[in-house]
Amino acid sequence: MTWSKLNSRLILPDEFQRKAIETPDINTYIHQRITIAFQRGRIPWKVAVSHDPNCGLPCNVRTGGRYRGVNTLLLCDTYETLGYRSKWWGTAEEWRAVLADIEDDQEPTVIARYRENAGLQVEPCLVFNAAQVCGADEYQAMPDTALVANDEADFGLMGMLIEHHSPDIRFDVGDERFPPDWNGYITPEPFHDHPNHRSGDYILMQSEGYFMSRADHFSVMLHELMHWSEVRTKWMHCMPVREFVAEAGMHILGLELGVPHCFDEYNHRTWLRHWNHIFLKDGSFYLWAMAQVDRACDFLLHPILQRAECVYHDRCHIIPPVHFISGPDHMSFDAAW
Repeated sequence: MTWSKLNSRLILPDEFQRKAIETPDINTYIHQRITIAFQRGRIPWKVAVSHDPNCGLPCNVRTGGRYRGVNTLLLCDTYETLGYRSKWWGTAEEWRAVLADIEDDQEPTVIARYRENAGLQVEPCLVFNAAQVCGADEYQAMPDTALVANDEADFGLMGMLIEHHSPDIRFDVGDERFPPDWNGYITPEPFHDHPNHRSGDYILMQSEGYFMSRADHFSVMLHELMHWSEVRTKWMHCMPVREFVAEAGMHILGLELGVPHCFDEYNHRTWLRHWNHIFLKDGSFYLWAMAQVDRACDFLLHPILQRAECVYHDRCHIIPPVHFISGPDHMSFDAAW
């Protein structure tokens, strides 16, 4: 996607409903919509963990499967901008299939329909939330009082994930480069030689007592497990991109495992200025970055939730690019493009 496309006029959602001579470019719309969310201070993957089974990551009302890729960002962002609470979405035809009708004057949300073997090209798809539908009482969400508090969360699935994957997590010890109060993943060296690498491939963590809550502790651990999965999904990129994938994946994993999100958004705010540079450089960034988020989450979750591909509503066929950085400056990302 060229610089001119990234800086073209703002595409509005209702343009996809009109029978115009030229259909708006869905790739440009996706990039504009998500970039605006970040620049206005929203975190488009952040959804509260709830006791309500009708809340959570966006799902399709017909298949019951979860939306994937950039659709996770496009739909989760509406929870804040439009106040939706239900996780259930569908096209007008899909809602009619469950004997529900779209209320009058409701504006659809534009998402991407992935096409097989089409690279980064997607098609526009118009969907509606359960809050916009009549006759769908079983899909409606309860009030915000159903949210899971940090001190009442069940971390059983989190324990199963750690037990199954058995990552090398070293608590309160640090290493030759980092102090005991540092939290982070040490990549294997050399990366290409994994699992026969010389050093690295472990997580340094503070123990629970150093965090405000167990939820905060496990949220940070999920972030580092996303980094731990990089070599295991044969993917590597510059540090800002790795942090984007880890932050998005941390929240998706938390919702799947019932781990309330960390209240501290310091890491997100720290990397946002680096991400803004990437948003301007690469108009397809969200498509392939979210593809890697899904790959890493699948790797971590499938053995725990025993989940088959059929539970996902849309299958993303995008292969995220790999970029290997030589030298100590992992903060640099100019060479990645």
